[in-house]
Amino acid sequence: MLDKKGFTIIELLAVLVIMASASIVIVLNMQGIESGVNKDLKATSVKEIEEAACSFVDKINFDLDGNGKDRDYCVETNNCNIYLSTLISQGYIDEDSKFDDEGHYYKDYEDVIYVEVRWITDENYKVKTCTCKLNGDDCL
Repeated sequence: MLDKKGFTIIELLAVLVIMASASIVIVLNMQGIESGVNKDLKATSVKEIEEAACSFVDKINFDLDGNGKDRDYCVETNNCNIYLSTLISQGYIDEDSKFDDEGHYYKDYEDVIYVEVRWITDENYKVKTCTCKLNGDDCL
């Protein structure tokens, strides 16, 4: 009789196939989790930009863009855009913070991201809305 020691090549291949399949499933699941986390981070970043702009516009009492536009003008005309570069320069946004799920920084977008601040009249009072825009489209 032969004294069998070790594994046959078929047994080794079967184990390798099972391990490879399990690894693929694990990696695909991890990518899905990472993608979800990145979307949440982007949503949080957009919310941070919107809140910073809403806070900033409440405190401005000076010429916003060199064209005579201050907070009163914004409210009266219902037309006010706060650019990310202004929020960064005024210290409302940390320029080293990430913005999107691809790892871009706020600073990379400072001239194309702005927050559209509008006042909507609702039952005799005005409600302020702040919406983040990236090249004219919603940030999300």
